[in-house]
Amino acid sequence: MEEAYAKLKELDRAKTEFFANVSHELRTPLTLILAPVESLLKENELKPHQVKNLNVICTNALRLLKLINQLLDLIKIDVGKLELHLSHVNVYHFLKEVEDSMSALAEQKNLKLSFQCEESLQAEFDRDQIEKVIFKLVYNAVKFTHPGGSIEVIARQVDEEVTTEEEKRTPSTPL
Repeated sequence: MEEAYAKLKELDRAKTEFFANVSHELRTPLTLILAPVESLLKENELKPHQVKNLNVICTNALRLLKLINQLLDLIKIDVGKLELHLSHVNVYHFLKEVEDSMSALAEQKNLKLSFQCEESLQAEFDRDQIEKVIFKLVYNAVKFTHPGGSIEVIARQVDEEVTTEEEKRTPSTPL
């Protein structure tokens, strides 16, 4: 029994080390993508659509970097060392950033994506952790909503808490 436990513990350590190594190895090429994109964005000779496309690349590369960091956070959770970094966040601006990042994905499926929130709504939370959850929820909504449908994310204050709702509407299929 002790031998089996020792093997399990070693496998768990190897898994944790593997994810940590993969995460660190993914950061290097991502940094090599971000650097020239950020450099190009500083040029004045770009056309508006080029600036928009470069901003999309930059935003999503930064998003990928956050996902890599979140993978590292999962490792920290696994070993009991994850710390939450709470801060006061304007929920409207936070959701607007999510909407801006996810709108191209929704447009590819001919979906209408909208976010409803009072501009003054504030909350205290770990921005990176909640961003991960909201991105995953919206991504899944886009993935499972039929073309022509709509997705609405609503954030509101209820008593002392901020709640979010997601509503998907799909056009009816003719018989």
